[in-house]
Amino acid sequence: RAMARRSPEANEDLAIILLRLASIMTDCPEVYGLRCVLLETSAGGFRLVAGNARVRRNETPAPRHLVIAPYPNEYEFQDRLRDGREIIIRPIRPEDEALHHELFNSLSRESNYYRFFSYRRHLSHEQAARFTQIDYDREIAIIALLEEKGSLRSIGVNRLSYLARLDKHEFAIVVADEFQGLGVGRILMQRLFEIARDRHIQQIYGVVLSENLKMIDFCRAFGFVVDTQEGSTVTFRLDL
Repeated sequence: RAMARRSPEANEDLAIILLRLASIMTDCPEVYGLRCVLLETSAGGFRLVAGNARVRRNETPAPRHLVIAPYPNEYEFQDRLRDGREIIIRPIRPEDEALHHELFNSLSRESNYYRFFSYRRHLSHEQAARFTQIDYDREIAIIALLEEKGSLRSIGVNRLSYLARLDKHEFAIVVADEFQGLGVGRILMQRLFEIARDRHIQQIYGVVLSENLKMIDFCRAFGFVVDTQEGSTVTFRLDL
C-alpha cells in the first residue's frame, strides 16, 4: 500500500535497490543475511545509506545454494534452421503456457501419440502448468521459439527430468509437425547435451515406443544405445 502511494520514480528506485540486494544473495552463497538502511530523499526517491551482511562459509556454488533455483539465463542460445530462419533456444518459463498450448494443439495425432504414449485430446491448465512451471534444479526444459509476424511461436520442446526413484535423467522431445526435418530436434538435443554436461550429468535415458521408427533412428544417430526393451517400449541410454 505504501508503494502504491509513492511516485513511479520512487518505486523504481526502491525496486532497483531490492534487485541489487537480491543479486548479492543470489551470487554470493556465503551471504545468509542482509540489513540495510534506506533514506527517502527530498526528491521522493530512495538511497541506500548503510548496511551490513552476515556471512558464513558455504561450499555450495551459486546458484545451487538457493532453495528454489533461479531462471538459468546462461542456457539461452540463438540457432538457425536448415532453411536459414533464426530461432531462439531457452529454458521454458511459466509465461510460456499459452505457447505450450499452441504447440500441443498443432501436433498431429501421430506426434501426440508418440510423445505421450497415448492420444491426448486436451491439455488442461494444470497439465500445462506442470510442463512450464518447473524446478530448474531438478528439471530443465528448453523451448525452440520462432518469430512469425511479430510474435513468437513454440516449434519444439526438449525436457530433461530427474527421476528420483530410478536415480536417472530422462529426456522427452517433441517438434511441431510442420518443422520436422528442419533441424529443430537436432538443435534441441545438442543444446540439451551441453546443459547436461554443464550440470555434470553422466548419462541420459529416453523411452521410445518400439513402433516409432523415426525416433529410434534419431536416438541412434546421436549415439544412444539400447538399455532395455520391454513390451512396446525401448529404453535408450547415452553416456556423456
